[in-house]
Amino acid sequence: MRLWAARVGASLAPEVEAFLRGDDAELLPYDCAATVVHARRLQAAGLLSDAELAEVESKIVDLEWEPGDEDVHTLIERKLGGVGRKIHAGRSRNDQVAAAFRLYVVDACDEASAKIRSFADVLLERAATDAETPMPGYTHLQRAQPVTVGHHLLAWVEMLERDRERFRFAATQTAALPLGAG
Repeated sequence: MRLWAARVGASLAPEVEAFLRGDDAELLPYDCAATVVHARRLQAAGLLSDAELAEVESKIVDLEWEPGDEDVHTLIERKLGGVGRKIHAGRSRNDQVAAAFRLYVVDACDEASAKIRSFADVLLERAATDAETPMPGYTHLQRAQPVTVGHHLLAWVEMLERDRERFRFAATQTAALPLGAG
């Protein structure tokens, strides 16, 4: 399904097709998850039958790109067939992208937070090991009062915890669903 070909009167250059796909491969699982939830809401509203919902839920799990798929939307529509065209009821392609991107960002924030926690755990172990190991403390780039390596590492753990809190806040703020908010 070539959305742009009708407007330009010719097929697109491979570079343009690659650009149009963009980061769709990374967003695909999130787009699929949002599509299934949307399909359930459409079924609850009477816009999809039980059979159509079952079709969406079964077909959307193993999607594979084909050369004719310009983006994730055309891939989903091709895979779902007739019900794929109905899936946009109450949700535009832009809504679809916004929802998928928000789900992606929430996962990315959670992943970053987990990696920071893992790094902080390593620093905590090392801080315990070097709790009594002296090192020079610095203030204004000048040597100051002696501190321990453990104490210095604990300061880094506190900074990392603030970073984790920022990621948690970003995830919470991003988790607001953009659909139907207009």
